[in-house]
Amino acid sequence: MKLIICRNRQKDLLKSVLGFFFPLLIIGCSGSIGKIDVEHVDAITARSEIAIDQARLANAGSLSKDLFQKAETALKLADQAKEAKQGLDAIRLAYDAQNYAQSAEKAATYKSQEASLNAIIQRKETEILRQQSMFDTINQELEDTRLEIQKAEAQITKLTVELEDPETYDNPGRAVAINRDLTTAQTTLDCLTPDWEKAAGKLEALG
Repeated sequence: MKLIICRNRQKDLLKSVLGFFFPLLIIGCSGSIGKIDVEHVDAITARSEIAIDQARLANAGSLSKDLFQKAETALKLADQAKEAKQGLDAIRLAYDAQNYAQSAEKAATYKSQEASLNAIIQRKETEILRQQSMFDTINQELEDTRLEIQKAEAQITKLTVELEDPETYDNPGRAVAINRDLTTAQTTLDCLTPDWEKAAGKLEALG
């Protein structure tokens, strides 16, 4: 009788042991973390890693540093949760990593485009200032040359009138001096006219 009772107790103990370890054995063989399939966790983690790589290519590490660091931290925590058999936490953290990485990529892309646009605007502004400076310089050249031409023309007119005055020839030396000054004034005018035309051509090219 005692032998039968002892055997029955051994059977009950064996059933209890098997009842405790058998589910763990099933979980281990089926590749699960708690109630979450390992392949599901790996797939989400892989997507997160891809998202982080894409963010890195977009230079998010510099242009969106805070979000990018959050993505990397979340991925590390997801790996730690996976190792600790915390499936739900691993998935949640992997999704967080993916979202942070995608946000970082978008922010970095926007900032990069903004920087490119600002660079274009800066180049345009620099070019406008350069052209404006050239415009002002040429305008000043035109004005200076115009005044010199007017001065030479006025000198020629004055000398011509004086040369046509009969009283001028009462002093032969004066007539010679007038002719000399007239030649000089005419030479000056002949030199100034091409300079004015050249400056005018530059101004037209800028316009």
